[in-house]
Amino acid sequence: MDTRVIAIRLQKLDDYVKHLRALQQASLDEYVADENVQAIVERRLQLSIQACMDIATYLIAQLGFSAPDAPENVFAVLGGEGVLGNGRF
Repeated sequence: MDTRVIAIRLQKLDDYVKHLRALQQASLDEYVADENVQAIVERRLQLSIQACMDIATYLIAQLGFSAPDAPENVFAVLGGEGVLGNGRF
């Protein structure tokens, strides 16, 4: 398994989370009033989720697990295989 693939995605995830944390300073009223901030937050969340899904998909392929029946089930596959929640990775 090429851990660089995972490391790259984790670095991207870290960057997305840093940007999201910077936006946490906005109050709920400021957030609701500013469609640009909403769009930025939504996009960073989307990219964060995709980075996690990419890592999960890579692990499933590399570890020879059965492919999920739908992309959103990648975490269920890893959970079912005991990868998530047991400290294995």
